[in-house]
Amino acid sequence: MSNQQFYNYTQLANLLRMDKRTLINRVCRQKKFLANGLNIEDERVKVLAPPSIKLGREVLFRYTAVEQWLNQFEMK
Repeated sequence: MSNQQFYNYTQLANLLRMDKRTLINRVCRQKKFLANGLNIEDERVKVLAPPSIKLGREVLFRYTAVEQWLNQFEMK
């Protein structure tokens, strides 16, 4: 896993052109949905934020997961 590349909250918020706090709120809301029994594939959960990994106190987002998450919003 050490050779994987990750975004942190600040980097991903900049990429998405949103406030860092907004991204943090979306991830927290996503975690609450999952804790309440919704599946990660549920649209209400999936659109909030890309999948994240918590390592210690830091929340990270894999580049590949972010790319896949963004692809679902691509206009066809």
